[in-house]
Amino acid sequence: MENLVYIIAQAYRGSLLMFFNVVFNGAYYIYFLFTGKLFKYLKKKKILRMEAKDFEHIKLMYSQFKYKYDGLFKTGTFGEKSFLRWLEKWPTWTQGMLVNIHKDFNGNCQDAAHLAKWLCKQYNKKVKVIGFGQKIYTDLKIYVPTELPEMFTKVHYFVTIKYYGIQYQFDNGKIKRENDKQIAVSRLGEDLNFIWL
Repeated sequence: MENLVYIIAQAYRGSLLMFFNVVFNGAYYIYFLFTGKLFKYLKKKKILRMEAKDFEHIKLMYSQFKYKYDGLFKTGTFGEKSFLRWLEKWPTWTQGMLVNIHKDFNGNCQDAAHLAKWLCKQYNKKVKVIGFGQKIYTDLKIYVPTELPEMFTKVHYFVTIKYYGIQYQFDNGKIKRENDKQIAVSRLGEDLNFIWL
């Protein structure tokens, strides 16, 4: 069963999820272009890139993220008995940085993970250019429950970060010192089996 879940999850990431990422980010970028917001957000992105100058600033910037799990429609759009309620939780997609800026850093776990990796990448570029400082190592973590319906409703993304040998978990705008398994078990409980992608 675990092998099957792994294959399905990876196939989804490489097909539908990638498709949703392109379509929804593309739609937002077209909206930014026609509303005149594109250059404003590009300027904000440049400022964020400059502000990611050390680990303390990265932690501060990341902690501004607010977790909100929405799909195609916002939670509460449809009534409790509506067949369309599943569209409040699906499809999810990963917001590009300009969309993250537009939404004031509100989004799902994928968006939080993307923000964490992007901030660390900007800092690492500075370390490479100036020739000193400690690189930040990042590792995207994704767990998928192996049972229904949790397989589709409790998938979660977070980022493990190592800096000067110390490990942190950047998880939905919060910075934790738990290990990978503790993060998963705290959300899923001891009895629910899961795999890592």
